[in-house]
Formats: sequence, C-alpha cells, structure tokens
Amino acid sequence: MKTRINWKLLIVIVLAVIAVAVTGVMLRRYHRSQRAVNGYVKGLAAYSEERWQDAAVYLGQYIAVHPEDVDILLKYAQSNARILPPRRESLTQAVNAYRVILRLQDHPQAADELCRLYLDVDIPAEAELVAGRYANMTSDMRFEQYLADALTRQNKFEQAVNVLMRLISRRSDCVAAYDLLGKIADRQPAASRFTALEWFNQAVEKNPQAAGAYVLRSAYWARQGHLQNAIEDL
Repeated sequence: MKTRINWKLLIVIVLAVIAVAVTGVMLRRYHRSQRAVNGYVKGLAAYSEERWQDAAVYLGQYIAVHPEDVDILLKYAQSNARILPPRRESLTQAVNAYRVILRLQDHPQAADELCRLYLDVDIPAEAELVAGRYANMTSDMRFEQYLADALTRQNKFEQAVNVLMRLISRRSDCVAAYDLLGKIADRQPAASRFTALEWFNQAVEKNPQAAGAYVLRSAYWARQGHLQNAIEDL
C-alpha cells in the first residue's frame, strides 16, 4: 500500500519553519540594533565623562554594527588608548581602530595619534610607515618629527638627520628638531653635521625668544658639568 503524502500539511510545516527562522533573524537584528543604540548613547556619555573603560566597551558595541563610522571609531580608539593602567588588549584595539580609520580615509588626526601611540609602545617601524606617508601628504611638521624619532630609534641616524635638516630649513622655530639633532650628534657623531653644542647654539640663535631653546642648551651644559653656563642659560 502506497503512503500518501499530505502536501498541504508539509507546506504548512515548511512555511512555519521559514516563519520561525525569519522571525529569529529579525529578532537578532533588532536586538543587535538596540545594543548598538544603547552602546552609542552610553558610550558617548562615558567618553564625555572620561570613563575610558566604559566608553571603550559601549562604543565597541556600536562599531560592531557600524564599523565605518569614523567619528565613533576615533573616540573608540582614544578611549582604549587612555585606559589606565595601559593594557595590551586595549592598546591593540586602539591601534586596530586607528588603522581602520586610515584605511577608510586620509585622517591626519588619527595618523598623528597612531604615530604617538606606536612611539609610546616602542614600535618605531610602524610609526615610520605612518609618519612617512603623512609627512609627504601634509605640511604638518609633527609628522616629520615623528618620522625622525622613529628613524633614530631604529639607528637610521643619517636618514633622521636628513629629515630634520629639511624640517629646520623650513621651520627654524621647531626647537624639538634641534633637540633630536643634538641627541643624534651625541650618540652617532659621524651621522651629524655638527656637534650637539653647535646644534643647541643654532636653536638659540634662530629662536632667541624661545625659552625651550635655552633649556636645551642649559641641560647640555649641566650634563657636561659646566654648571655656571647652565645657570646663565636659564
């Protein structure tokens, strides 16, 4: 005897299964959307109150749903980078968020903060890549300073000197550049065109009103044991 298939019942069951599946998907999407909205509101509140741990958690919920919102990605990266004490996982999340921003668009602020973060955690090779790109793209001297710092940390002294020489030829008021040139002259005299003292003298000559230039030279005199000279520069 042949078994008869109840097609009507089968169709009803299939439709019911589909309905349950679709409802489940819609509910998941709804809950995910609500979680994102909640994360956005609470995350921005925590960010404004400088509760960095909470801000990172809540903003992370939002960007899980909206991964290309650059403004929130930046706040998420900053929140993770500012958590104290610093934690490897938080710093990794900050780096990843900054990198996503730079993939999405040219963003000098994110590039600046990422360079500083790389240098703070002593990853100069990565800082060199970001700083080098933005030094060529913008006229912001901070990227040239980051680039020179990153090169120096990798013992690429001659390249660092070249970067700094170009910088002070355009911006002789960049006292920090003279500071790094002096440090390179002390560490690797062969890579430098002048001695450390000569660099610090140039800093003062080019910036007679800048207290930082005198502080550089004073610190040099103090390291050399010439305390009277150090005092005169202060």
